[in-house]
Amino acid sequence: MNIVVLAGIPGTGSTTVLNKVLEEIDYVNINYGNIMFDIAQEKGLVESRDDMRKLNPEIQKEVQQQAAVKIHEMAENDDVIIDTHCTIKTPKGFLPGLPIWVLDELKPTQFILIEAEPSEIMYRRMNDPTRVRDMEYTDEIDLFFKIYYNKIPTVGIGDGGNEIGMGNLEDIIKNNLNLVPCKIKVDKLIISSVSNWGGYGLVAYLCNLTNNKQFFETVEKTVKDYIKFIISLGSVDGITHENVEKVDGFDIDIELDIIRTLLKII
Repeated sequence: MNIVVLAGIPGTGSTTVLNKVLEEIDYVNINYGNIMFDIAQEKGLVESRDDMRKLNPEIQKEVQQQAAVKIHEMAENDDVIIDTHCTIKTPKGFLPGLPIWVLDELKPTQFILIEAEPSEIMYRRMNDPTRVRDMEYTDEIDLFFKIYYNKIPTVGIGDGGNEIGMGNLEDIIKNNLNLVPCKIKVDKLIISSVSNWGGYGLVAYLCNLTNNKQFFETVEKTVKDYIKFIISLGSVDGITHENVEKVDGFDIDIELDIIRTLLKII
């Protein structure tokens, strides 16, 4: 089974993105907030979904964990995508949407974070007739992102200057390359000749760190199948602009050799 967590703060449009994704793949959609609401409603704790964030934080945590157990049971026989929020604003402060006790129960295989500009988030919230939310302005919404970036270490992987994280080298790229670099900085930046390779290196490191070599043994087939799949959809190589099995001008065999070499190292 695959358990994919799709997250964002309320109003980022993660549910809209999810609905589009579900048109293309056969996954079961589970809304974490709905499962929590069902549990809380059965206990007589709330009447509406928007009452959830007003519960005592300790009660919310208890319901969170019970929802995680229930969702993991639901995912035993299916591939699922869980629609949830990373942070919930409550009258007593911010409540983590994915604390460690939730992640330990869910055991997600992939994690996707959706972000949007505070102005876009505010517009979506104001025009959502299905929810009753307290009015917040862009500076208040921006506080969510400050919490993210202050608490969560960020990693960027780049090869050509336009990737998130290359803001760490903005001046060097401007002065030495004919490129306009991405301005966003990260805590740790991984640079490689092809950004994919840096990603494989990061995954290999994490597998080694967690003693999970078995997971990395699946990467070669996953990458090979994925490249074939996107080629079948009409994808083109970023360098040659041809519909061929290449990655930034390199044959797929080189891509797979990188993965095999990393597998030997770990």
